[in-house]
Amino acid sequence: MNKYALIVFLLLMQFAFCQTVKPIPTYCPDKPSIPVSTIDPNEVFVLPAVDQKPEFPGGLPEFYTLFHAEFKAPAQKPDLNGRQFVSFTIEKDGSLSNIRIIRDLGMGIGAETIRVLQSMPHWKPAVYQQKTVRCNYTLPVTFPYEASKLTAGQLKNIAQIKDKQ
Repeated sequence: MNKYALIVFLLLMQFAFCQTVKPIPTYCPDKPSIPVSTIDPNEVFVLPAVDQKPEFPGGLPEFYTLFHAEFKAPAQKPDLNGRQFVSFTIEKDGSLSNIRIIRDLGMGIGAETIRVLQSMPHWKPAVYQQKTVRCNYTLPVTFPYEASKLTAGQLKNIAQIKDKQ
């Protein structure tokens, strides 16, 4: 009987030790680093590659407020409704170039969007390895936006941003 008990005990111990899970080491590489001397001055970076993302003075809420305050809906589409995507390059000086409408709502809305973006104040450019770089940026623009319901503080901020141009 002791012989069978020993065999059962050894088998149970073997099964118990077979169930232990060894942790799998994970490898998470750092961001690839490009030496500063090899950065092409005309290279356009994408957002995940930069150290500091470009931003509009006052942030994106201020951008959308100013954008919709300047936007003039076409007469044939006063009840504008939908979402449009726009892509552009933020240059080293903060200006916008290569403005493209990715998904246009039609009726001249894309052309009006480009006009408004070209008249906007300069952005703070992206930074990579302590140098300002060109960066692609894509934004959704949603309609409707009730510009008539802007608060006095928002209108004051819009005036200040326009004065800085």
